Amino acid sequence: RSAGSLASGPGTMKILDRHIGRHVVVGSLMALVVLVSIDLVFAFGSEVNDIGEGNYDFGKSLLYVFLTAPRRAYDYMPMAAIVGSMVMLGGLAANSEFIAMRSAGFSIRQIAMSMIKGGMVLVILALILGEGITPFSEPYAQQMRSFAQTQSTALKSENGIWARDGLSFVNILQLRPGGELRRLDIYEFDENFQLRFKTHADRAVFEDDAWVLFNIEQTDFQQDQVKITNYPKAKWGALLNPELLSVLAVKPEQLPLWRMTTYIDYLEANGLETEPYQFAFWQKLTAPLAILVMLLLSVPFLFSSLRTTGAGQMTLIGIVLGIGYYLIAHVAGRVGEVYNFNPVLTSFTPIVVFSVLGFASFRFSR
Repeated sequence: RSAGSLASGPGTMKILDRHIGRHVVVGSLMALVVLVSIDLVFAFGSEVNDIGEGNYDFGKSLLYVFLTAPRRAYDYMPMAAIVGSMVMLGGLAANSEFIAMRSAGFSIRQIAMSMIKGGMVLVILALILGEGITPFSEPYAQQMRSFAQTQSTALKSENGIWARDGLSFVNILQLRPGGELRRLDIYEFDENFQLRFKTHADRAVFEDDAWVLFNIEQTDFQQDQVKITNYPKAKWGALLNPELLSVLAVKPEQLPLWRMTTYIDYLEANGLETEPYQFAFWQKLTAPLAILVMLLLSVPFLFSSLRTTGAGQMTLIGIVLGIGYYLIAHVAGRVGEVYNFNPVLTSFTPIVVFSVLGFASFRFSR
């Protein structure tokens, strides 16, 4: 059989897919472990300064850093994909394996497609991290850390957030990301655990080291009667920590896509702000695509200077490209939120820009 027919055979293509795909996956996972490990070391170093606050000890700081690892791995996936693939496939290039593949009749497009197929494994792993693990591990880590440091008690349930402040119990039905409380009820008990006051407020904001309540209805449970009084505005000098409550807020990036769509519908139905969640939805939807774009970008570097480019140069190029995408994607998202740009356009712009660079460099390498 000729070299061209050998390269076009389905059995030979499967061998090529497995060979290149294995190097892409193994190299990317190795790079991911290194990147996340370095980040965790620095994260733990910053946590050491907080050890001793409340009940936050050495063990809890280790647990907190460990629980944030899935989120860090998810963020580093595109960078790990390009660094790992360039290092591992750069080794194949140094051993003239790409030259042998080209001599056997495989085109650069076929080799690139084998890399993309291997990258689909990384996309699936990113979806597992972003949709299955991070939405549970990250909120638990933040809550555990805040509760240990503040020694406060709070519970998040289907009926809102319940918190205790001395002899008072607070139920907050909605906690917005900016720290504003909506529809809260305060139950105040005396030393004999008899209910004395029940206060309802439409909303509350934290100003000058105190909570300011708006549209208040207070019920006074006296011995012989119940008295109801309304106030337009009043201060509530509670010890309830705003930082503790902010940890319990529904953060857009911590929601899986299926829950984010439901929450966006809920906010729209109640006339509430949806922009942060719209941006988070589209950014999370496009994040796995960045892995494939990074792999496409690595193709021209593997076919230009096959023998002269060392592993160190490959690693440096991969890190620069990965950091470049990370910065552009995050800056575009923040700028879009500030200036109210279209969330779809803002989220897809970095993907489109790097895809154009990838296809242009791919054609150049051919």
